[in-house]
Amino acid sequence: MVLVTLLLTASLLLVSCESIPVPAETTPQISISTLEITDTRISRSPLCEYPDLALTGTGHQLIVFTELVDGEERIILKRYSNLRLIDSLQVGTATGLEYRPRIISTGPESAWIVWSARRISSWDLYTRNYRDGILGDEIRLTSGVDHDLRPYLCRYNDKQIFIVWERMSSGSSDIFGGLLSDTGHFEEFPVSRDPRLEYRPVACQTDAKQVHVAWDRHDQGAYSIRLVSFQDEKLAPDKAVSPETGMNMAPALAYSSRGKLTVAWKSDLQPDGHQDLTPWIYFRHLRAGHWSPIYTAASQKDFNKTGEDQSLEFPTLFYDREDRLWIFGRPSQGFLAQVITGDQISPLYRFDVPGWGGRGQLVNGEINDDGLLHLVRRDIRAIYLSTINTIDPSTAIVGRLRKLSPTYSHRPDLPEPFAQIGDSDSLNIFWGDLHLHSSISDGIGTIDESYAKSRYHYQLDFAALTDHEWFVGNQLLPSEWELIQLIGRQFEAPEEFVAIPAYEWTTARVPRGFGHKNVYFKKWGRPIFSYRTDARVTPALFDSLSKTGGIAIPHHIGWTGIDWGNHDQVTQPVVEIVSEHGAFEFMGNQPIMHRGGMPGNFVRDGLAQGLVFGLIGSSDSHGLIYHHGISPKRDSRQTGRVAVLLASLARPTIFNALNTRACYATSGVPILMDFKINGSRQGSQIAGKAPPTIRFDIAGTAPLKQVEIIRDNQVIMVFGKDNREGYGIRKTITDANLVPGQHWYYLRVIQEDQEMLWSSPIWYDYSPAE
Repeated sequence: MVLVTLLLTASLLLVSCESIPVPAETTPQISISTLEITDTRISRSPLCEYPDLALTGTGHQLIVFTELVDGEERIILKRYSNLRLIDSLQVGTATGLEYRPRIISTGPESAWIVWSARRISSWDLYTRNYRDGILGDEIRLTSGVDHDLRPYLCRYNDKQIFIVWERMSSGSSDIFGGLLSDTGHFEEFPVSRDPRLEYRPVACQTDAKQVHVAWDRHDQGAYSIRLVSFQDEKLAPDKAVSPETGMNMAPALAYSSRGKLTVAWKSDLQPDGHQDLTPWIYFRHLRAGHWSPIYTAASQKDFNKTGEDQSLEFPTLFYDREDRLWIFGRPSQGFLAQVITGDQISPLYRFDVPGWGGRGQLVNGEINDDGLLHLVRRDIRAIYLSTINTIDPSTAIVGRLRKLSPTYSHRPDLPEPFAQIGDSDSLNIFWGDLHLHSSISDGIGTIDESYAKSRYHYQLDFAALTDHEWFVGNQLLPSEWELIQLIGRQFEAPEEFVAIPAYEWTTARVPRGFGHKNVYFKKWGRPIFSYRTDARVTPALFDSLSKTGGIAIPHHIGWTGIDWGNHDQVTQPVVEIVSEHGAFEFMGNQPIMHRGGMPGNFVRDGLAQGLVFGLIGSSDSHGLIYHHGISPKRDSRQTGRVAVLLASLARPTIFNALNTRACYATSGVPILMDFKINGSRQGSQIAGKAPPTIRFDIAGTAPLKQVEIIRDNQVIMVFGKDNREGYGIRKTITDANLVPGQHWYYLRVIQEDQEMLWSSPIWYDYSPAE
């Protein structure tokens, strides 16, 4: 077998600016209740997402959002006065896939709402005018075979608004803009048509008939923030305002009354310039044609937090009347705000509903002429409207801004395996991670970031983003499921990288529920079968998957449990044995311990019941350092891998390997293995009249400690290293003491660095000749 080598060379990626001292502590946090704030829940259903807010000239608050009703999305507009609901309207003329609305005020009691909808085969932009409590005619702004998504609005002049959005296809993502007049006339134009993928545009009016547009551009695993000015209906060339190394993403813009444009973004570059795991917010200013250095309010230790409250991403910016910059962002759990006054920083103000997961990404809103911030956010189970008095924020000063320092960026250090093991049977070993999460559910980062890191940072051959379809009051919207699939297709490359459409079917722990299972599809365009609606029990889920070519893989089974009684070796062909939650081979597994401990819910328990399934590893990474103390490794994305045996890399061949159990699990490193009985590879069900001949060949990423042959859940033989300077072992033996009957065998490998490997079992029906 030949491995597609996972050699990862360190990139010498120079950043910017001068050296700075590293503060000793993390930035302190206090409750935002120390400021003058109101916080009001405005939705009763948890099935509301993506709120945006605009203030009318009369001071009313107009709030738009997507609401899911009976499996279909619709756009809702609510008008408030002094936190009192005046009226509520359905904006779109249709329901179905109606996604992520934006709103901008254009007069005393008027506004434009723009959103994305898929009414036919592609996503288009739609708009509707609101005036004095009445909605005007719905207008379709774009049409064509490409997908127009995620619009952003700002003023251009008294009679026109500026709209910028993503135009996507399966292989590209470009930035487009357009001018919408108060009569409904619309003219579109390309802002950036680059062969690289471009996402998340925002816009800000900086002068009469001048708008600045920012977005992020992806290039081989790195992202940079681009900026362009649009003046007198002409575009200037775009420029990079961030480093062109690291994951610089999700820009935000703000313009102060004193003529200063600020660009902010999230980045995994630390203050010393090294690329790490969790992001923080950076920003820089443009005034009178001159750029400031790149700043962050984060200390070095802010990037190294290990609890539930990690990172700060998805910035939103506001300038108040005192020219103080208010930055709002999302950590791994919650929402934070910070005030920047000159080069001085306030504490981090926390405002959120306590609890795990279930939040949106952004805080949106406006600041009025009286200095009152009006904000909306999607928090746990509801949308909230907040007002904050910025006139006297009473912000204590806890530190000063820090400049980004020059250094060399780096990517994760991955071990390099040996290139070849075993006998040649025309099969290759390909590596993947089938269990990843983003900020769409209860992790950090974006959809595209997950695929970009899988392909370019971790050098995987295939990956799946498995965000929860329902978890802690947050449902994966049909439009979000469409977006996950659209972006996944953008990162695919024939014979180089495969993205697999997937989600996590999340139920209560056994015995109240059925545990957690990831669902995978061989083809794009399959629907979600939800625990909340049409797949309430495992048999219903399996029945739907059998009709659509899907499979399910249970995970962290010893923690949340597994319903062995519903096992189906066709629809549930493999089980995830190891991840950031530990190894679930048997109760008390060592040297990698497991989270929780439910007797009867481990891999060996299922095998003892006579069930047939293979074994895989995957990380279940949420992007966090140590996964708030649960993961055995700082980089939780290196806690589980699946190896599949294929002739060539493609989605159908990957599924065939999983369906036939031609796969194995490691704890995150690419240990090579060839394991056969009587010439049949792992996952096979075979029979014979003679004691079986077992052959294995292993090449580790570190010196081997021991290799165990497990038969019927018992260790029957233990071997040590014998070749490749202690990194390898090759044996051919016969299990001469076997009694007649059905048996199963698998390999368990432990390296001296405590990394592990588990093969899928081979089942052998021994019927000796009489």
